Amino acid sequence: MRKHIRQPLGLPRASTTGGFTLIEVLVAVLVLAIGLLGIAGLQAAGLQMNNSAYLRSQAAVLTQDLADRVRANTEGYQTGAYDIGDPSSVSQTSSCFTTAGCSSTQLAQSDVARWRAAVQSLLPGGEGTICQDDSPDDGASETSPACSGSGNYVIKIWWRNDREGGDKYRYETEIRAL
Repeated sequence: MRKHIRQPLGLPRASTTGGFTLIEVLVAVLVLAIGLLGIAGLQAAGLQMNNSAYLRSQAAVLTQDLADRVRANTEGYQTGAYDIGDPSSVSQTSSCFTTAGCSSTQLAQSDVARWRAAVQSLLPGGEGTICQDDSPDDGASETSPACSGSGNYVIKIWWRNDREGGDKYRYETEIRAL
């Protein structure tokens, strides 16, 4: 025969679900932590894409800058002064920025030299060239731009995007006949 043990008055009875609420809280904290890690990952990916978009915008602005310089120097454009084989060999002519002026060829070289300095300072590992090319969608770098020497002027820029694995990106634009 079983005996019933009576609880003394005023004392709570022992629960058969002891510790279950603690497990629910731990599971809720775990789910919340996983959700916060997911949000942090999305934020990191968003920052990477934002930086990549910024660099592409800079490349677009830089190509438009040189295209405007070329359009302003129509004589240099028409004589082929902007088709520079090795852009690293160009230099600025100081008289181009004074009232004395300079020739269209000197202005073209000064334009390219100033533009290249801007490319190198605004884009990580930035390289750029301008040349005449029939197929503007080729070329791997400034040292191998794959310019054919005929056709429209093409502005090509390359830079390294360290946030996306260090890949080399290319941006090009074509300047149609003036």
